[in-house]
Amino acid sequence: MKKEKRFNIRVYGLVINKGRILLSHENFRGKEFTKFPGGGLEWGEGISDCLVREFNEEMGIKVEPGFLFHVSETFHQSQFFPEDQVIGIYFLVNSLDFDKVVTGKRKSDNPDKGEVFEWFDWTDFNPDILTFATDREAAEKLLGRKKESLNF
Repeated sequence: MKKEKRFNIRVYGLVINKGRILLSHENFRGKEFTKFPGGGLEWGEGISDCLVREFNEEMGIKVEPGFLFHVSETFHQSQFFPEDQVIGIYFLVNSLDFDKVVTGKRKSDNPDKGEVFEWFDWTDFNPDILTFATDREAAEKLLGRKKESLNF
């Protein structure tokens, strides 16, 4: 039976604080990947609500979506579900809780559960660090902006 083609909408936060950018390292279905923090939009949820929920679930911090920075501009097929087209939505994120982000520690003993967060020095940041094309597309745009306009 042929699977129906679907959209997979992902909402991510671009977190830049003290000259660093926040990245997430995860495992899913036996694949390791590095991405921006965030996750999948759930039915009945707005994109801002999704972002707030994801940061609370994954890091236990409260965030406020800043301005909508980027939406995927090209077709991206899911690496996990070939029948899915991934649409990435990226917000610049504000929070007073960034210093509470726990880095380098997985929340679960199960390698397919939880994430490991890392603050990456902005001067060393390169889109090639990121696994997914949607993230690299957003990162290229981010690197093309002037630092002053992003309030680093």
